[in-house]
Amino acid sequence: MRTLIVIVTGLTLVLGWSLVHAQSDCRGQCDLMLKECKQDCVDAQNFDQCVSSCQGLYQQCLGSCQS
Repeated sequence: MRTLIVIVTGLTLVLGWSLVHAQSDCRGQCDLMLKECKQDCVDAQNFDQCVSSCQGLYQQCLGSCQS
């Protein structure tokens, strides 16, 4: 019984760390996407609307990281 508890605890720690690491990578990709999107807005006719759209896409991206 003790061995089973140790195994389950170990797996939980490993899987939890993997999930946190994957979410961190995902958020990093979202940050990069936002930066690139904002850079593309420099040449846009309506800069403020473009940046607002980038923020919306960024929020969607972050939402997908938690799924």
